[in-house]
Amino acid sequence: MTIRDFFLNVGTFILPRTPAGALKAFEGGFAPIEAFIYKSTSSKPIDEQPYDLDEIERILSRPNLDFKTNVVLMGIFEKLIHHEDQELALFGAESINVIENRYNTKISSLKKQGTEAASPLQRLSDLGRLYFELALLNNKRQAIKEFYIDQSLHYFQELLRLRTLTGSERNTYIRALMEVRDYKTASELLRGKKAPKTPEDILLLAEIEYSQKKFDRASELISHLIRHMDTLNEREMALYAYWMGA
Repeated sequence: MTIRDFFLNVGTFILPRTPAGALKAFEGGFAPIEAFIYKSTSSKPIDEQPYDLDEIERILSRPNLDFKTNVVLMGIFEKLIHHEDQELALFGAESINVIENRYNTKISSLKKQGTEAASPLQRLSDLGRLYFELALLNNKRQAIKEFYIDQSLHYFQELLRLRTLTGSERNTYIRALMEVRDYKTASELLRGKKAPKTPEDILLLAEIEYSQKKFDRASELISHLIRHMDTLNEREMALYAYWMGA
């Protein structure tokens, strides 16, 4: 289990089994990124083999897929490109291109706007996020991934010079820093001058410590979640239970 797997996917075992439950999990933001995408009339997960190519194609045809859906689809297509059936391999390769081209189109559009964009600061934020998502989607292509991470860091650093990052921007920026193992900056950005107080911040700092193999420190941080038991979401509760052996 990788570090990211541990912190993002540990709640898989309590993922709701019904389509409605899975949808709520996605909307709530605590479903793991490999979580199941269900058909509206079926509980069969989209990434279950043998693949339902018609359903996969139907989902891919939607122009504005969210990141989590793209991650699941990319996982499928990465497997298909190695399939012995050349048509399936070609379908996988073409589908990867579809997803990446959508990102590149959005990025190109934002870059063309330049400083004349209606919302220049939002433009920087969007570029930082899109490049980070592209990096994770190219997790198996190290050189490409590193390029996208560098671009993401560049735009978030530009934004940080102009204003304070929002919570979601800060968290994405921290994860980009972790990808290049800049744990010192990531930790300082998260802590500021105070210890983290929200469950989200506690878990993110614990992940930073875990990434550096500081397991005792990570465990200590996660133990602090007991102060927030009434407000923990399902993913946070699962992480607490997993780590503390509850």
